Amino acid sequence: MFGLDVLFIAPSVNHELLNLQEHFNDNFADRLGWTAHTTMLIDDSKIIQRALPYVAENFTSFTGRIESISLYEFWPTRFILEEKLS
Repeated sequence: MFGLDVLFIAPSVNHELLNLQEHFNDNFADRLGWTAHTTMLIDDSKIIQRALPYVAENFTSFTGRIESISLYEFWPTRFILEEKLS
């Protein structure tokens, strides 16, 4: 969770993910405290707390492939950029 109002899933850190981060790193990631993740839910903390048991009981790990990386700013929500990966 980020704070009490954002529920996310994050990949296991491995060499490939660290290489991806380094590709975009001009200390940008360090300044933002970058965390590779997929946001599952943004809502009031009470809603997030109700969702936690469901996610904990039903989530199973999976293998995926990253095809793009996106950057958003929040409050208000604003799309900044998407970078396709090869």
